[in-house]
Amino acid sequence: MHEDPLADTDTALPAAAAVLPGDLPAGWPLALSRWSARPLAAGQDWDAVRIAGGLAPLVYSLMRQQTCGDPGPVVIDAQMDAHYWLIRTGFTARWDFPGVTLLTNGTWVVLPPTVRQVYRVHWLSCPDAAGHLAHAPLLHATVTGAVAS
Repeated sequence: MHEDPLADTDTALPAAAAVLPGDLPAGWPLALSRWSARPLAAGQDWDAVRIAGGLAPLVYSLMRQQTCGDPGPVVIDAQMDAHYWLIRTGFTARWDFPGVTLLTNGTWVVLPPTVRQVYRVHWLSCPDAAGHLAHAPLLHATVTGAVAS
């Protein structure tokens, strides 16, 4: 029996990660759709930092180096030429950099589906089963250094 690809069964993890949805802890912060990209409200369980343009790949590369390849969940929106880093809510540092925007209460972020890639929105770095987010102070320091270079 084949699963209906149009069914919108919720699960909590992209298929690219090596964890099955049944392995996820209760209270996982991302209610992801299996088959379609879905806008989710920022500012409740997580905030997002939007990094646009040429700065985005540089920051991603630096964060991978500094975290031994585990930078936290990052969404890429190819059409908008931006990366979205999911961080804990309440990180109070100012994100006053060209092309960088903090998305929190009152904003929405389109998160990719869990079992297929959508042509313009996909996981650059998948969330893990423990619900870890990107390390906000390290991301802020990395962006500061990348902008200064």
